[in-house]
Amino acid sequence: MVLGSLGVLGTGLRRIFAAAGLVGLAACATPSTSYPVVPLAEVDAATLIDQKASVTARLDRQARANAIAWPLLVANADLCHERRAERFGISLGNDRTVRSLADGFTRRQVNAIGYDASPVVLNVTEGSPAARAGIVRGSVPVQVGEMEINGEMKALNEALATYLKARLEAREAGEGDTPPALGAVFTQPDGRRLEVELVPEEICDIPVNVTETDVVNASTGGRSVNIYRGLMTYLTDDDDVAIVVAHEIGHVIGRHVPKQRRNAYVSGFALWGVPLGIGAGLFDGVFGSALERWGGVETPPGRAGMTRLANGVLGTRDFEREADYLGMYIAARAGLDISHAEDVFIGFAKLSPRSTYGERTHPITADRQLALKAAREEIARKRAAGEVLIPTGWPYPVPLNDEAGTIEVERAQGEREAG
Repeated sequence: MVLGSLGVLGTGLRRIFAAAGLVGLAACATPSTSYPVVPLAEVDAATLIDQKASVTARLDRQARANAIAWPLLVANADLCHERRAERFGISLGNDRTVRSLADGFTRRQVNAIGYDASPVVLNVTEGSPAARAGIVRGSVPVQVGEMEINGEMKALNEALATYLKARLEAREAGEGDTPPALGAVFTQPDGRRLEVELVPEEICDIPVNVTETDVVNASTGGRSVNIYRGLMTYLTDDDDVAIVVAHEIGHVIGRHVPKQRRNAYVSGFALWGVPLGIGAGLFDGVFGSALERWGGVETPPGRAGMTRLANGVLGTRDFEREADYLGMYIAARAGLDISHAEDVFIGFAKLSPRSTYGERTHPITADRQLALKAAREEIARKRAAGEVLIPTGWPYPVPLNDEAGTIEVERAQGEREAG
């Protein structure tokens, strides 16, 4: 009897909830106009076009970054001490690679816009050996060296690795660049067969990648450089972007990330830095406001003593200054026009007023502009005197070629130049 009553009660509740749902639906607002309803097949077709355009736009941004970075990486290979490698200037991938570029695309969606498991050329860097050989985006590798690719990414990677390893071993053994060139066969997008002989160039082994975020910034983790989409949109002149990329390369070759890490452990900042940072912000917020209120002293955020101490323990501002300095040499050695490099930071000042006074992890923009001007004048003096463009005080040996052959520029050269 009890079970029967519960069953009746349950049925009644379901009816009540169903009725309430119908009432709720009836009460929902609906559009007032008779807008056109697009057939689903047309939506699907347009979606494919949009998705292909999205992937192409990302590849184009990476191609722009590669073209900007390549001259910097080639011209400064001798400054990269142990971080050097030989590269062809070509990016190859398959549907898995494209999925990593496209946020949330499924393999079916990637396949639908023309990519599958077979390797294909995604980008060719302007000015690189691959570009000079006539390889273009969409070219399909058929044979690399003696290995038939047969649409297999693994075979392609093995062929390239075998060739580059053989060259490295030959150079280490003093046998020169052997083998001298890599023979390869590609099928071009128009169906033509392209046979090439590729000789890689030695560059700084510092990948430059585009980070798909609208923040106007660039960064490095110590091994690669990340250029944010927002920066590439904001700086329409490639020479301006190159100044920023050169700055980040300066961080890498200056070994700033491991140096900051060492400073953190030596100082104990890794343990007490967070509490100090929070405490410093509160301290300066309270006493900074008090100074303004009672003493008439204006204390912009980040300029009061405790915050500056907390943010200065790792030496971040000094490393930023050195990256600016190294970046000017990196850009100049690559043949860039550095006569207006400081204008980039005028643009940053316009974008962020805080950068003109909020001296926290970076020098303020005025400091950076004047320092860049001084670096530019130093480079001009060295050029006028016929000196080698090596940053003053550069601590690492740099192999250079002159009429007398290979020489080593030691730390002492920088000290003599400084004197």
